[in-house]
Amino acid sequence: MTSGRLSQYELAKGNPESRRSQEKACLGALKDADRVLEARLYAYQRGGATLLEFIDAQRTSAEVYLAYSQTLADHAKALVNLELVSVI
Repeated sequence: MTSGRLSQYELAKGNPESRRSQEKACLGALKDADRVLEARLYAYQRGGATLLEFIDAQRTSAEVYLAYSQTLADHAKALVNLELVSVI
């Protein structure tokens, strides 16, 4: 492999420990978004939050899930690139 391809390979391979910590952070963000949404729903149903606050919590939760999905897609692309670089 040329040095450019080797650096691409090393970059795509990444650090497994770093990936695990990123996964934990993403899953924690999903759980937090769910908790906030449920708390807002609970408060809204009991008159403690406005409809706008509840809708905002829904939007934020959707954004977190979208970001997580994008992260999974980016990871899949990186795996494909890793395979391509390691084959060449």
